[in-house]
Amino acid sequence: MKGVVRSITVLLMSIFLTLTSYAEECYKFLYVIDGDTIKILFNGKRTSVRLLGIDTPESRKNRRAYYQARKNHLDVETIVKLGKEARKHLKELLADYEEVCLVYDENNAQTKHRDRYGRILAYVFTPDGEFINKAMLEDGYAYLLTQYPLEPEYEEELREAFKYAVENQRGLWEDSREETPIGEDFTCGEKKYCFQMNSCEEAMFYFKVCGLTRLDGDGDGIPCERLCRY
Repeated sequence: MKGVVRSITVLLMSIFLTLTSYAEECYKFLYVIDGDTIKILFNGKRTSVRLLGIDTPESRKNRRAYYQARKNHLDVETIVKLGKEARKHLKELLADYEEVCLVYDENNAQTKHRDRYGRILAYVFTPDGEFINKAMLEDGYAYLLTQYPLEPEYEEELREAFKYAVENQRGLWEDSREETPIGEDFTCGEKKYCFQMNSCEEAMFYFKVCGLTRLDGDGDGIPCERLCRY
């Protein structure tokens, strides 16, 4: 019995320490920049936070927006439109909060949890525990991004959220929002591998229409990532 009581005590202390540490990472939330970036007051300085594991279309015409348009065979106006919807959704998720809490991924410790632009890389939670990165993916307003290393448990959770949104056609994945035409000139059965694909449009045709699931090796809903990833 003493052993059980001791185990429970240790568990409660662990939870308490975790929550205490978690609370110390909460900062004043200022505003949303993009669907994947927010501004906070960090140690007295206005600082950008890049939400780990997600990527959204640009909400303004800039160099990256044009790059996204070329990569996805869309016009830049469509990219910006989708980006504005993603930004609006993130605003809605954080509308009732004056603070956000940051959880870091140890894979980014060597860069002090910053990217090359000086933005903090973090998983963002509301004070009551909602995982915002996951919510953006699950609601269908972001793509999964593994450019920055992710802890396996977080990557799996985010991957499942993204897969759920794609399979259930939520947010940007709704049929009515699918601006890229599925190639009328493609035929099922002629190709089987990503190296045979000439464009993201063609890869999407074989993946969605022909059901060639091998093109999506990591199961994130995006086939042939060298062609279809931003």
